[in-house]
Amino acid sequence: MILGLLVVFAAGPAAFAQTAAKDLPDIMPGPDMPPAVVLTRDSLENSATGESGEVVLPGGAMPANTQLSGFAWSAQQRGEMLVRMAETYLGLPYRYGGSQPQTGFDCSGYTGYLYNKFGIQLPRSAYAQSVSDRLIPATKPAPGDLVFFKIDHKRVSHVGMYVGGDIFIHSPRTGKNIEFGDLTLPYWKTRFAGARGPRDS
Repeated sequence: MILGLLVVFAAGPAAFAQTAAKDLPDIMPGPDMPPAVVLTRDSLENSATGESGEVVLPGGAMPANTQLSGFAWSAQQRGEMLVRMAETYLGLPYRYGGSQPQTGFDCSGYTGYLYNKFGIQLPRSAYAQSVSDRLIPATKPAPGDLVFFKIDHKRVSHVGMYVGGDIFIHSPRTGKNIEFGDLTLPYWKTRFAGARGPRDS
C-alpha cells in the first residue's frame, strides 16, 4: 500500500489528478428528471429509422445469455445487437454500484456490462467511460453508441445507450427502472455531453 502511494506521488501531481479523475462517481439524475418514454415495438421501429433507412431492434429483445463476442459483426450489426441486448433489461430496477443483472445496474454498470458482451472492457464510471480509449467520439450517435450527460452541468456523470430516433436507454436513478429517455427533452438536451462508439481496432 505504501509502495503504491510512493509510485503515485513519484509520478507527480498530474498523474495523481488523472487517477483521481477516473474514479469520479456517477451522479443520479434528480427528481425533476422527465418520465420514461413508453414505446411499443411498432413505434420503436418506426421512430428509430435513421436517415440511412436502417431500422433499429429487428426481431425484438434477445436472451440475456446470448454470446456476442468473437463474431465479425459490421458496425451497424454490432450496434443493433447491443441495443437489442440492452432492451432485454428494460424494467430491471436501478441499483447504485450494480453491474450485474442479478443485482441490478447503475448507469455505467449497465453500459459496461453490455459492452463486455462484445469483449469491449470499459472503465467503471460514466466519466471514465467518456474518456476511455476503447471508444471514439461520434459526431452523430448511431445505435449502440454511448451517450453522456453532465447532470450537475459540470462534468460527465451519467451514461446511457443510443437507440435511434433521439431515443436512448439507461438505468437512471434509485427508485426507477431501466427505461427509455428522449434526447430532445430540455432536461436531457441541456445536459448532453456527447456520444462515443466502439473503436473498431
